[in-house]
Amino acid sequence: MHARLLTPSQYEHAIEDLLKVGDRPAKEFGGGVAARLDELAVERRANAAAAIASKAAATLSAWSSCVPPAVEAAACEAQLIEKLGLAAFRHPLSPVEQAQLKKLFDAGVADKDFATGVEWLLTGLLQTPDFLYQFAKPRAGEVAGQVTPLEPYELASRLAFFVWDSPPDNALFAAAAAGKLSDAAGLTSEMSRLLGDARFGRGTASFYGDWLGLKGFKEVARDDAALSSELIGTLQDSLLMSATALYASQAPNIQSLFSGQSYYPVSYTHLTLPTNREV
Repeated sequence: MHARLLTPSQYEHAIEDLLKVGDRPAKEFGGGVAARLDELAVERRANAAAAIASKAAATLSAWSSCVPPAVEAAACEAQLIEKLGLAAFRHPLSPVEQAQLKKLFDAGVADKDFATGVEWLLTGLLQTPDFLYQFAKPRAGEVAGQVTPLEPYELASRLAFFVWDSPPDNALFAAAAAGKLSDAAGLTSEMSRLLGDARFGRGTASFYGDWLGLKGFKEVARDDAALSSELIGTLQDSLLMSATALYASQAPNIQSLFSGQSYYPVSYTHLTLPTNREV
């Protein structure tokens, strides 16, 4: 089995997209694509899950169309479990998984009320391996050393986190369910849609930000009064714009990121490519 821990930015984008909770809940996580969970990392994720769940349960109407008493409580519970389970696990729930989540939800309701059920469900979901990791699980009949295509939902997860730095949306889940990611035409169509979405901008920013170590800019010549926080932000944005410009170039050259003679004097958004200026 191959498992890849979500990076802090992937974790935060997943929480923001799913539950509309910001406030950088993963700011204490640390690590990147090669991070591993130790005792402290597990504790931090448990604390984050509890805080996120509390906020999300208190603002249910902001991220869910199913809110009692407008919707009957039992029906709403079933809908939330199905929706949140698919989004968090990034695959359809098995009967066993569905029963486990219902048991957790019902325990919260019995302890206090419906909102507590939502809170307990989310606190548990956000600490499960299926949420915290991207998995490529072995299948029956696999042979060691043999190259095997990813399952549709696993591929959807890989694509979304790579391109958007966040989980699949409903359309990508639907494409996976319909088998559209298994053929070249369907995969090309979905990739074009992903690249045309505004979330591609944050995926690009996260990838190049980590690869180029842009956060380290604040440590460069930090005693120089001319190197203000505004200038640092402009330099970071310029590098990100340069990286984005590679995707629109007729002859992309990664070397231009390190040897170019121009900069972009505007804030980075996503695929909007401003005219660069010569130094």
